This record gives sequence, C-alpha cells and structure tokens, in this order.
Amino acid sequence: MAPWLERLARESRLELKVFYLWDLGVSQARDPGFLQPLQWDIPLLEGYQHIFIPNLSKNRGNHHFLGYINPTLNQSLRAWKSDMVLLMNYGFFSDLMLMIDPRFGRIPFLFRGDSHDLARSHGVLAWLSQTLRRLLFRRFSAFLVVGQANRSCYLGCGVPASRLIDAPRRSTTTASWLPPMGPGGTPSSCGSGWASRPTTSWCCSSANSWT
Repeated sequence: MAPWLERLARESRLELKVFYLWDLGVSQARDPGFLQPLQWDIPLLEGYQHIFIPNLSKNRGNHHFLGYINPTLNQSLRAWKSDMVLLMNYGFFSDLMLMIDPRFGRIPFLFRGDSHDLARSHGVLAWLSQTLRRLLFRRFSAFLVVGQANRSCYLGCGVPASRLIDAPRRSTTTASWLPPMGPGGTPSSCGSGWASRPTTSWCCSSANSWT
C-alpha cells in the first residue's frame, strides 16, 4: 500500500508519519509465514515520512505476542507530538504498551485491521479472547471498517456503530474515510482533541504489511 501512503502524505488534512516496528520487506529477513527470506523489489518507502523503531524481540514477527518489542516506540511518538494515532495491530506487546501508556490518554486512537469471526470457535479460550478484545477495543475512538465480516466482528465485541467508519479496500487510494470536521476543526465522529490538520501517526508491524 505504498501508493496509498504516498497519496495520504499529500492530503492537506493530514501531516503523516509512519512508524514501522520491523523492516521486513525493506531489508531481507526471514518471513515467519513463508518460512524463507523475503525482500520486495519495489519501492515501499517513497513519498511519505517514516521511521523504523528498533525491534528487540528475539523472535520477530506477528506469529506471537512478543514478536514486537519496541521500547522506544512511545517516546518516538511523543517526540512527534501526534494528534491522532492509527494502529494496524493490537495483539502484540508494543501495541499494548502504547495503548495503556497514560501519556497518550487524551490522544484519539484509531484502528484498521482485518479482524473477523468467520472461523470463530467455542469454549473457554474463545470466550477469553472475546473478552480481551472487548477491553482493548474500548481504547479506540474509531475503527476503519474494510468489509462486512470486519464490521460484524467489531459490533460483536461491543463497539458502537457510531465508531465505525467505512474504509473498504477499494477506497484506500484517498482519505475519503476521514470524518468530516466539525466546529473548531474537530472531527464530528471521533471526539475532541483532533486539530484541523492533525499530526498523524501510523503504527504498523512492518513495511511488508503494506504491500
């Protein structure tokens, strides 16, 4: 999705900076999913501000909770003085440390992911997973919805419909999903604290996740 980020960087309503938690896809590294070294031969970082936050995990990747341990992430975001943060993940150590950091308590967090319950299981572990998601989702001011299964998952986790913003994949070439600005430059569907030209941070696991 490098072209999407490049277009967003030209969006007058945003001042964008992407915080990558791993350089998989840019530098050659072993992909935990493909089980072999991976490096893209197309430009992934042109046209937008970005930074790679050192990942100190001994087993990097999105296949387990400790796959992203980025101790300097929170301080880097504070230095950028974000007015809004969009997370692409919520189930890793670095995500959790960011979401519970009281220094970001007044900053709106948005989430964009592919979560769904199409293969939902039953039992104690499934109930625990659903309960934890409900708790984590309370932290987000809004959710970018990529499809019906995605929407159903959020609603099933207790997210109010008023916090869901349609952002299907076919529209990701623009910032059409941005909520309209209300009086004083505040977006009408995301609460207060968002400037008319918000300094925006995207946090995602790796450059590979945008392809």
